[in-house]
Amino acid sequence: MSEFPFAIITGATRGLGKAITRNLVLRGVSCIAIGSSIESIEKRVKPEELLTVGQQQHRSIALDLSRWSQDFSEEVMTIDYKASIEPQKRKRTLAEALEYRGDRYRLRMLVNCAGITQESLTLRTSPKHISTIMNVNFMSPVGLCNYVSKRQLKKRRDSKRVDIVNISSILGATSQQGDILLPGTAVYSASKAALSRFTEVYAKEVEPLGIFCHTIAPGLIPETDMIQSLPETAKKNLLNAIGSNTSTIEEICNQVMDIYDMNTSR
Repeated sequence: MSEFPFAIITGATRGLGKAITRNLVLRGVSCIAIGSSIESIEKRVKPEELLTVGQQQHRSIALDLSRWSQDFSEEVMTIDYKASIEPQKRKRTLAEALEYRGDRYRLRMLVNCAGITQESLTLRTSPKHISTIMNVNFMSPVGLCNYVSKRQLKKRRDSKRVDIVNISSILGATSQQGDILLPGTAVYSASKAALSRFTEVYAKEVEPLGIFCHTIAPGLIPETDMIQSLPETAKKNLLNAIGSNTSTIEEICNQVMDIYDMNTSR
């Protein structure tokens, strides 16, 4: 019986997340793309970008990760994209939105790509913004990783592996790895360091379930909206401090595709 792979991608309406989604779509994967709001999705996600071939179907989910509650029963707005059908907008619970009907659709990848940076020294960063950084960069990846793991526990008949890719940052590297200590990024760096360490340890916990976890820690990606939206002074300081430690969207996207391709070749 044919199986139809699908993937879940956060931060999928722009930059790196959008590029990863596009490349998975071209590989025949049905994509569940998570964006921060329905307005962002409608502005940035064009139905023609989500090509549908055969049994492919795609979905966008409006989910504000800055308010992450780990409540999978909460209602979210979704948009479904299918061949020859106008995009369909409807509300679902988050648990329903993260699934496709039918046993033939099999989850193969989760990519936690959403991220938010810090704009000033920690002393000048509000408690609300600190919570936002931690929710988007760390707490929501943890919650979605657990969602995937619990899902696989219930679907033991699904013998193929699932890959989780957590996008960290060079700023989250430890001192033993030759870290970059950049004033004004303490909370951001801590969130990414936590994500990297979480992924390493979590991988040992869930490997018996056929779930394999990977961390990618890019250098600064100057072309992303996350960097471009910074105040000019903060952006200039960041670029000067990082120096040659930069990455491109294409480089990181290719790393994610290599992981997916290794999955499907098994």
